Amino acid sequence: MLTPRLPLTTTVLVIASAACAAAGVSQEAPPGGANAAAMPAIEFYLAKGEADACGPGCNMWIAAEGKFDAGATARLRRLLAKLGRPRPPIYFHSPGGLVTGALEVGRLIREQRLEVSVAHTVALGCDQDKPAEKSCEARKRSGEAIEARFDPLVSMCNSACVYTLAGGAVRHVPPWVKLAIHDVGLDPAAAPPRAAVREAKAVTHERIEEYLREMGIDDGLFKAALAIPFESKRFLERDEVVRFGLDRKEFDEAPWQFVEKPQPLLIKRYFARTDHDRVRYIDGLVTLACGAGQSFRLGLTREHAAVEIPLGLRSTSIGVNGRRFDLDGPSLSAGLDVHAVWLAKGLLDAIDDSAALELSAADLARNEQASGLTLSMRGFAAAYTKLRTSCDASVRMANAWLLEASGPSPKPAPPTDALSLGRLSLPAVPGGLSLKPAPTPPPVAAPTPPPSTNAVTTPPQSESAPPGCSLRIADRPEHLKGRVTAFLSAEEASIRTQRVETRLEAKISPAYASLNRVMVERYPQRDGSTMAAVPENLTVKVGDLVELNTRYRDQSLPCHFVPWTISRQLIDSDESHTLGNVP
Repeated sequence: MLTPRLPLTTTVLVIASAACAAAGVSQEAPPGGANAAAMPAIEFYLAKGEADACGPGCNMWIAAEGKFDAGATARLRRLLAKLGRPRPPIYFHSPGGLVTGALEVGRLIREQRLEVSVAHTVALGCDQDKPAEKSCEARKRSGEAIEARFDPLVSMCNSACVYTLAGGAVRHVPPWVKLAIHDVGLDPAAAPPRAAVREAKAVTHERIEEYLREMGIDDGLFKAALAIPFESKRFLERDEVVRFGLDRKEFDEAPWQFVEKPQPLLIKRYFARTDHDRVRYIDGLVTLACGAGQSFRLGLTREHAAVEIPLGLRSTSIGVNGRRFDLDGPSLSAGLDVHAVWLAKGLLDAIDDSAALELSAADLARNEQASGLTLSMRGFAAAYTKLRTSCDASVRMANAWLLEASGPSPKPAPPTDALSLGRLSLPAVPGGLSLKPAPTPPPVAAPTPPPSTNAVTTPPQSESAPPGCSLRIADRPEHLKGRVTAFLSAEEASIRTQRVETRLEAKISPAYASLNRVMVERYPQRDGSTMAAVPENLTVKVGDLVELNTRYRDQSLPCHFVPWTISRQLIDSDESHTLGNVP
């Protein structure tokens, strides 16, 4: 899931055993997916994180990582015997595995009245390149608490793991986590007669049904899994998770978490119920990332809800401790609405964990008359300190590069934060949250002092063109059509303009430098989006169909160009013969 690190591919693997020793039931990893079969057998160990890492007052948990096998229950029993009471919660990260093993673990969890959830635990200091005095595996088996953290971008609980999760006395399915289900199948390592396979599957189905009834889970879960062939998989929607009884909460949130790679940022995940029948729940993500120079980028990403009220025309804002920030957008991508605003550095320095984050009804895909939602800022202060340190280091690196770039042997530009360029892409694949880094951009302008207002409003500026440059673009514009998808802040427009200027080795014409910018998706080819200038005498809004002039050489100035520009608005009905069914 949220859906930015390399894309996550979750893989479903189920191996079910039955009374017939010759038969087994399994699933091969889907083509192109992660190799879940290569994951080791599930291990259980005590993990210790920062304060409140696993909830208010909780910093220790049992990590459960890997495939279920016949020895899973015995390993968990041994760890529980060493821990005594009270028992910490268990966090699963598993592609599935042996069904009978998963059901036995689920029954043990219910017997011990344990709390369960889904998260990928990363043990610290266990890298092969950093050998410890006592091996990590030995420390895990001893019951000693291992320093660890949760990976906020990667987690899975698929196939047999879903049944184990059902055994929890208290169950949590965190925001953006998707549970994968499917039917059982034949173990490729076995080749029993067809009659034995049918009998094995029938016995396994009976065991699953009986187990789910014991755990108080709606039989809709078993029916839904039975309907999906074992060669495939399906991810449960949040309303199914609620309806089946796996997690009946209508709202939940995660604490603020710091993500170091691929680019530093803070994320806050949540889900909430809407008031629409077609989209009952919506996943959301609040982010804070390093911006260009002395700024931060505050973003709101949520699953797109196709409801009667056009969300793109609503005003979207986030309230932080009583102060309201209006967000640009939305920028629509991969079924997500992405909103953002640039904030002056230092504006959030005084915010601590006792503050509140307020979302409006529009932010939650609710009717205007409905109430909004207040999110906790738990974990913000510590995470923000880490982000500030990373951002300051990036600024120092950029400043050093600018000094070296002016010398006789320029060096390549350092990487810039992906989100500062609006490249948010979540989730890459259902079932995992993933952040994709943007391609390394050209150098940004030297940092400037922050403005006095909350949002950065400096317009793009043009400088004198370097002598002797060679500009290779058309002398005349082409005329294309497109649809406005988002508005850009002045700071983001400036960054994008500087990238184009560097690539073309030319400067934007001064008459166009201060114009507002929008993102336009080109039609009918649908070959991507481009930034376009909006003339002062023209007013556009998100969703408008427009005519575009492509970028071309400014004949009045050497080494200057006229950017992509909206020339006029179009009427959908007049263009239907050309565009077809444009959404």
